[in-house]
Amino acid sequence: MTKHKRTERQIMKEIPLELLPTEEDLQRVDKMDPCDCPRRYCWHWRSLSLEWDIPVSRGCDADRVRINWKGKQIPRPHDTPCKRRHSESPHDHYEPRDPTFIEDGLPIDRWNCE
Repeated sequence: MTKHKRTERQIMKEIPLELLPTEEDLQRVDKMDPCDCPRRYCWHWRSLSLEWDIPVSRGCDADRVRINWKGKQIPRPHDTPCKRRHSESPHDHYEPRDPTFIEDGLPIDRWNCE
């Protein structure tokens, strides 16, 4: 059981409902270790979905070149992988995606890895 308690969810306008976690998803999130890859709760995750079927090695874009909606390359934000994806990496590139915390009723410190 997690030490964090979820508050009331606040669904933002114009968020496609299929991207929002189900109650089952949120129960799974509540059981995750704070040092795990937070998926949708990090700006480096590839989408707004939790995408349980996607391995972290494919979903984390912290050290990858991306293509924007206009087809242009976005430079890599970091030169090294995130330690949440590669345990041998010394860098934790986690960056909280604050709106998802609000949408899902999670405390902002939920993924602080100590």
